[in-house]
Amino acid sequence: MDVPGADGYDIIIEAGALSRLPDRLAAVEAHRYAVIADSQVGRLYGGALVEALGAAGLRADLFEFPA
Repeated sequence: MDVPGADGYDIIIEAGALSRLPDRLAAVEAHRYAVIADSQVGRLYGGALVEALGAAGLRADLFEFPA
């Protein structure tokens, strides 16, 4: 579906993608980032990802929805 004014986004699936995410996001101009995950994925990776982004100087919040 085409959304007027939207440029789209990349979906990256590769080994180690989460560990490289802070570097990839550093190139994106944003004041905050949202990590959106279901409760299972959030429990496994959400906190660590938000912490890694914070360590890279990127402000992020985790938003979970029920699995």
